[in-house]
Amino acid sequence: MEYLEPIRAHDLRRHAETDAGASFVHELVGQLLRADGSEVEGFAPREGLRRRGWDGKTFHARGTRFVPRGRAYWELTSQNGRISEKATRDFLKRPTGDIPGAVQASYVAVSLHPWPGKLDWLEEQAGSGWGGVHALDADDLVAWLEAHPTVHQWATRRVRGFLGGVAHTRAMELPALHPSYVVRPQVARVLAEVGRGPGAVRMVVLWGGPGMGKTTAAVSLAHELAASFPDGQFFQAFARTAQSAGRVADLRQRISEALDGERHADGWREDLAQSARGRRILILLDDVLDESAVRELGEVPEGVMVIVTARSRLSGLLDVERREVGTFTLGQGVELFRSSLSPEMRVPSDHLSRMFDLCDGVPLALRIAATQLALRPEWESADFVAELEDERTRLDALEVGDQAVRSSFEISFRALLADHQRAFCAVSMLPGRLSTPSSSRRRVRRPSPVRRRRCGVCRRPR
Repeated sequence: MEYLEPIRAHDLRRHAETDAGASFVHELVGQLLRADGSEVEGFAPREGLRRRGWDGKTFHARGTRFVPRGRAYWELTSQNGRISEKATRDFLKRPTGDIPGAVQASYVAVSLHPWPGKLDWLEEQAGSGWGGVHALDADDLVAWLEAHPTVHQWATRRVRGFLGGVAHTRAMELPALHPSYVVRPQVARVLAEVGRGPGAVRMVVLWGGPGMGKTTAAVSLAHELAASFPDGQFFQAFARTAQSAGRVADLRQRISEALDGERHADGWREDLAQSARGRRILILLDDVLDESAVRELGEVPEGVMVIVTARSRLSGLLDVERREVGTFTLGQGVELFRSSLSPEMRVPSDHLSRMFDLCDGVPLALRIAATQLALRPEWESADFVAELEDERTRLDALEVGDQAVRSSFEISFRALLADHQRAFCAVSMLPGRLSTPSSSRRRVRRPSPVRRRRCGVCRRPR
């Protein structure tokens, strides 16, 4: 199997001179920013040449080596020669008087070419009214890529495809690891138990309720194991859909193409053992509904590792290692908050503890709460605690972008039988806590229509 040598600065320079270079720089920077955990607006590759306004805007609570802390405005170019002149023209088009809060924001100029006069240009922009002015060139972009191997491999395939490269490339499909990831004991135990010889663990099921961080834990485990599976890492998300056959077929096609360099009519050479043919590959199946999707892979041969996430134990699968992914401890919750917030944000320990309790230790809720605080540094943590304490506004507060505790919960609620949905409606309207299933059964009553409407999630079964 042939491998692609990771791209370097001279490859970016050569690619910048092609027709696709101007579009590529937008896509490349956007991928790197998302891998760093930035909130991103813009960086649209197909609109890069004709987009009015900024090429992109970002927000990063803590900042990284390549991304300024707080808000930043980005101008990108693939132009070669007189880079400083082009950067100055772009810079002068954006007077700080037109940018609300520019004194707290940063300006970032990016070139897909090496930029010999970069330091001189930065010195010329001192005192311009921005909170900070930054410049990145091809060498910086390569260093940034090296910090994110998955994006580096993606960029390598793209650039080699334009410049001329080998036909077969190693598949590296793993999602980027969240920058504020908190180490889970379940992952550490699996790493200690995964062997390398005959009889080694070949399938691991990470299971748990909604919002428990199963996907994040699985992606972390996959990244830790990736070096032991150099022939490819494959990822398939199921989103708990019952239509798993099509997704498994797509996965089969990608594995066949990556390992054999060709598409097969049935999407699969014969079975996983035949397609792998002694190679070491890793497969991550995320959020499967039941055992059927996993069984479609067939018997897992030696040299292949399969990681599965699900909301149930998948008890029908044999010869697998199972690890439950549950709520965070208080220490893990505080670690997540500390890693998400900027050093300047002083949140009292009692507020962190109270937010942890109100989020019930659920990782998704804690991550959303931390993001809400990071995005709004002007907030007082006491006000946010008060919003979480009010049961009428708690679910609204635990929503940011496309992440929401409510939507994660609804997926599980919709999967319940009608009687179980009604039982949940009744239990949710009772004061206090129900510690055991038997105590819940004793106190459950069919909820009235008024209570069902107040619940906000439950619906009358059709």
